[in-house]
Amino acid sequence: MENDDYRIRRCLPDDVPALVALQQWAAEGNIIGMVAATAEDVRQWLDQCCWVAEAHGCIIGFGCNTVQMSDGLAVIPAGERYLRLDELYVVPDRRDRGLGGKLVDRVLADAAE
Repeated sequence: MENDDYRIRRCLPDDVPALVALQQWAAEGNIIGMVAATAEDVRQWLDQCCWVAEAHGCIIGFGCNTVQMSDGLAVIPAGERYLRLDELYVVPDRRDRGLGGKLVDRVLADAAE
């Protein structure tokens, strides 16, 4: 998926350091109770479904999800599969432009496949 100034592509092993560096959200003070992902955490995302938004060779956002099997949640019966969006991040200067929504759309499309 491409836009005039960025493209969305599958995350690659070489992207791990950039995704770790994007864990700057932890310093933004917007999230309480979560901790930044480690390089090992990010490597595990590669085994699931992880997409990055890239502009001019720099990763400016990412979205990662896993498919889960319900143990019986209030809205998801036991044994039914569901998609859990594990991580979504867009650098501050690229927010409010629809990029996060585009990443979610790509993650959902991949999960549907």
